[in-house]
Amino acid sequence: MLINIHYSQVLRKQTALLTNAKVRSFFRKF
Repeated sequence: MLINIHYSQVLRKQTALLTNAKVRSFFRKF
């Protein structure tokens, strides 16, 4: 259970970082 919670938190962080990178590269085009 604890491992699952930790894994989901790490996954959320990675997803947020990936989204930030995509948004930044998207705004750089303009």
